[in-house]
Amino acid sequence: MPLMESTTELKFFKCLVYFYVILLSLSGGLQIFFGATFAWNHLSYSLVLANNFWIPSTILLCLGPVTYLLCWLGWNAVSKRNRNFLRIFTALLVILVCIQFGLSAWSLALREKLPGASKYPLDSSFEDFKLNMGEHTHIWHKMQYELQCCGVYELTDYYRTGSSHSGVPWSCCSIPKQSEHTACQSFHQRGCMHVLSDTIRERLFHVSIVLISAAIVQSMGLFCIIQLTILLHDEDKKSNDQTDMPSTSNRSRERRERRNKELLPLAQTSKVPDNQKY
Repeated sequence: MPLMESTTELKFFKCLVYFYVILLSLSGGLQIFFGATFAWNHLSYSLVLANNFWIPSTILLCLGPVTYLLCWLGWNAVSKRNRNFLRIFTALLVILVCIQFGLSAWSLALREKLPGASKYPLDSSFEDFKLNMGEHTHIWHKMQYELQCCGVYELTDYYRTGSSHSGVPWSCCSIPKQSEHTACQSFHQRGCMHVLSDTIRERLFHVSIVLISAAIVQSMGLFCIIQLTILLHDEDKKSNDQTDMPSTSNRSRERRERRNKELLPLAQTSKVPDNQKY
């Protein structure tokens, strides 16, 4: 009866670990999706804002394939009932969870550096843009059009070299017009540094949320994996004990037979015939 209960418990935890590996693969897919989305959105303005704010989203993207490798290791460890693979699987999972918690904290810390960290790169890029304002494909046109901002700090950044709206590019128009139209009814008043900083801060916050969520989901199955490893160890120990019992009894029987053979001549010599007693 205890053996049957142990077998049932073992099957139960194997099913739980299989389900956990499937859940782990789903989290890996979400890591790839969100990491690629955040990294791509950041690369849109990477030429304007050269910094390390893209690193958390890129690491999140790279953690997706790593999670899939762990899924392969965990599935094979359970199917082959390999306790060593399960131990490696558990250790790597713990490392992965710790990395994600640490990366989440780092993403939140990077948010606090904005907008100060974006000031110098934006100023340098803006000076270059004013010299090449006629290039309609310039990244500043794209950024001002999509983020609905104008200049680094405000609209008046364009008035430093002039006193009219003629020096303001078409991408600053609140109702965007074609590039050949120079007159606008109104302009975006907010500077791009504040808008871009808020966008990156929000993105870093989302990266942190995804990392924390993935770490929590991936840590949920650690107990099941550890319990399965313990059950496999107990089962292997019982099977080894059962295989050792026949061999032990055979060795004991052989020793008894050998001892009997050694004692038999002594017993025969110790017997004295009755006719020799007198």
